[in-house]
Amino acid sequence: MNPGAPNGSIRTPSPSPPSIDPQIIVDHLEKVLDVSLGASKEDLFAPGSLLSSAKLQDTLQRCARFASEGQSALYIVKDRADEPRIDGMDGANGKYPAKRKERPN
Repeated sequence: MNPGAPNGSIRTPSPSPPSIDPQIIVDHLEKVLDVSLGASKEDLFAPGSLLSSAKLQDTLQRCARFASEGQSALYIVKDRADEPRIDGMDGANGKYPAKRKERPN
């Protein structure tokens, strides 16, 4: 034991957290986004998205800052694109399909 150490602590705290490669965090986020939000690779790499070529450096910088600040939580928000889809109502985006009017022959 180190004499004079509070509460019998042997180790002295490190002055800075260990360095983490931000690419590891990005790789982990890619997997988490797939599982939790159903984001496909096309979604993640689409223009304007988290891993698009235009935003990748910003994403890496944010992940590096996240790792260096010792944060305990990371929040992810999904922006939903307004795209037509078929849902349980058999219509696009929750609308019932338009009924066709038949013309007499």
